[in-house]
Amino acid sequence: MSETLDVLPLSGRFEIENLPPDWIVTGDVSPTQVTGGRATGYPMIGVTSGASAFLVARRTDAHLAVTPFLHWAWSVHKGAAEVHPVRIVAGIRSQPQDNEKRGFLAGLMATMSGNRGLPAHDRLISVLWGKSALQRGMVSPITTAAKGRRQVHYTARGGRENAGSWWDDSLDLSRLFRESWPNDDVLAARVVFIGVVSQPSPTPQTMAIGGLRLSR
Repeated sequence: MSETLDVLPLSGRFEIENLPPDWIVTGDVSPTQVTGGRATGYPMIGVTSGASAFLVARRTDAHLAVTPFLHWAWSVHKGAAEVHPVRIVAGIRSQPQDNEKRGFLAGLMATMSGNRGLPAHDRLISVLWGKSALQRGMVSPITTAAKGRRQVHYTARGGRENAGSWWDDSLDLSRLFRESWPNDDVLAARVVFIGVVSQPSPTPQTMAIGGLRLSR
């Protein structure tokens, strides 16, 4: 397996209505809310929040223990004072399927046939731009009575003073996985999608994300 998996198209082209079959789009999103291009040498996308939530993600089939590092560069427009509604997400399947070969290939075929649903996953890591720069490194487990602790929020950066500039960041997903779900086997876990989620917001807020990739 390659040591690096680039998530965004290297060409820099990104058209929400004409995405490759390994991409997933859910929710109410317009073409103007997700645009592609290049910035500071990276293929990038600009994502603008709206009244409704949406997700744009690429299907992957990566062993978490083999390519554990998530890398990206990002920039938010000045003015945001709260947690930014746009965040990076990584969906993880903690247990192998009965037939592991079905994972990516079946998902890809389903997508090509018109099924844009997310791959089966039971863990979700969300990477946030926080309200304050002092929140950097903060981990917030999200627990529901029905599903238990299936999601964690990791604040990678934040604060008004950091808005308006590009920042390069990275995260060891495997380490966060082990700390968040100590009873799970990291060697069996697979990253099945990586993308961007936009939560609803009363006023549109924009985030640019570039160079999104997994590596050893």
